[in-house]
Amino acid sequence: MLDILYVFVYGMLQVVFGSFIIRMIFSWINPESDNPIYRAAYFLAEIFVAPIRVFMEKHNLFQDLPIDLSFTFGYILVMILEIILLIF
Repeated sequence: MLDILYVFVYGMLQVVFGSFIIRMIFSWINPESDNPIYRAAYFLAEIFVAPIRVFMEKHNLFQDLPIDLSFTFGYILVMILEIILLIF
């Protein structure tokens, strides 16, 4: 049973990781795209990014920077979770 749960969680993290990559590529090409793939990737990535963004705004972290670091921190969080799953 734990093997099935492990595979499911790892698979979901891979999907979220892929959505981060797709969102990153689309932001370079066409940041305001109506493409359904981009919208799906945006939604999946936003599940991780939104709480980080709220935390950073609540504590006034990195407010003066012209880039959105919550996306970067979300990306790093997904990578850390994948590494933790691979270790255990």
